[in-house]
Amino acid sequence: MRLNPEAIFHFPSLYEHKNKMLSLLNGLGRFRVNDRTRGKRVLDIGCGPVQLYYDPGQTRQHAAVDNSPEMVEVCKRRYPSSRCLVASAEALPFEDKAFDIVTLFFVLHHIDFKKWAAVLAETQRVSKEKILVLDHIRHDGWLRGNLQQNYWNLFDGGKAYLRKKEWASTLKGFRVPQFQRKGVFFGNVCYFEIEPREC
Repeated sequence: MRLNPEAIFHFPSLYEHKNKMLSLLNGLGRFRVNDRTRGKRVLDIGCGPVQLYYDPGQTRQHAAVDNSPEMVEVCKRRYPSSRCLVASAEALPFEDKAFDIVTLFFVLHHIDFKKWAAVLAETQRVSKEKILVLDHIRHDGWLRGNLQQNYWNLFDGGKAYLRKKEWASTLKGFRVPQFQRKGVFFGNVCYFEIEPREC
C-alpha cells in the first residue's frame, strides 16, 4: 500500500512543521513579501495553517481559503480577524477585483494541471494589482529533474511540477515583471509576480 504524502493536509501542526523546515532548507527563511501586502486587501489561496511569508496582521483586509477544513479551522484560530473559508481555487466566493493582492504559495503543484487555467482565471478575476506565486520548478536537465521528481513523488505528492519553459507557456498573456529562482535542490523554488490582464 502506497502512502499519499498529501494526507498530511489533515494534520495542520505536522504540515506547519514540515513547511517551516523546508522553507529554511530552501533558503526561504528570510523570504518575505510584506512590502507587497502591507496595507493591502490580500487573499491567500491554499492558506494552510500559517502564513510564513507575510504578516496578515499588517494587511488592510485579509481573507484565506483552503480546500482542507482542518487547515481552515487552524487558520481561523490563528488569525481571528481574517475571513477564513473552505473553498476551491477554481471557484472563489468573492466579487470581481475584491482584493489588491492574491497569493498562491506552494499551491498550484497540488492542483491537477488541467485546472490551472481555471485557477489563474479566478485569481485574475478577484485581483486588482498583483498575483504572487511561490512554487516548485523542475530542473531542465534529465538527471536533476528526475531526482527532483522522485523526491516530490515520495514526500510531496503534488500533481504538476513544471520546468521554466512550461511555466512561461502557462503564464503566456500575463505580464510577469518579476521572476526569481531559489532553493538548494537544484533551484527547485520559483517566485513570480504576475499582473492581471485587462478584462
